[in-house]
Amino acid sequence: MFEEIKYLIENFWGFYLNGIYITLVIALFGTAFGVILGAILAALRTVHIHHKDPKYIKVLKVVVSKLVAFYIFVVRGTPMMVQAVIFYYSIASGALSPVVTGIIIIAFNSAAYISEIFRGGIDSIDPGQLEASRSLGLSYYKSMRTVIMPQVFKNTMPSLMNMLILNVKDTSVLSVIGVSELFNQAKAAASENYFQTSTYVLVALIYLLLIYILTKIIDAVMKKERVSVDLSNQDIGGEIV
Repeated sequence: MFEEIKYLIENFWGFYLNGIYITLVIALFGTAFGVILGAILAALRTVHIHHKDPKYIKVLKVVVSKLVAFYIFVVRGTPMMVQAVIFYYSIASGALSPVVTGIIIIAFNSAAYISEIFRGGIDSIDPGQLEASRSLGLSYYKSMRTVIMPQVFKNTMPSLMNMLILNVKDTSVLSVIGVSELFNQAKAAASENYFQTSTYVLVALIYLLLIYILTKIIDAVMKKERVSVDLSNQDIGGEIV
């Protein structure tokens, strides 16, 4: 097997490099857009109905919240592979490239999970902060954007990073619509060399290496973030003293 893997690396490295590039592009952009959409969905899902709101505004807020909840239920309750096929062949009707479709699928799928992560983060924030910002004259949405969500982003960062790692692996299901990500490129290589087992063992090793590198980068970023927060707290403490 080791000789076969060596042969694959020497003769099909272009397949694997292209697959790694496409995998990372889809995972990174898909997760980034998923975070943005997830934040919007979380804000709509947790929208506050004020007693001074006109009746039609109250009804609109309830309807929007229910629609968001239904979207999350549908996305989380169906396989991403099925979503990709339906979107690519029915909704997009082949008008979009497989890579663009892959980014959209990852984004909309991630958003459903990320919105729930954000919703938990919002619920963990002291409600008094929202009430205080509203009492200062800020609207609900401005309070969420400037006061609540920055704290939610910081508190949920580990979960968001884990979502990125999951998306790197989940891009493999996009081979069903012809995306030339790592798994699909491996299939193309296997069809030319017939080293089926060695080909997919090499793919597994590449995925492990990618996840290892991403994990180390994420750990370094999180460690730096914790250090900066600790230093800020020390500065505040020093000023108070």
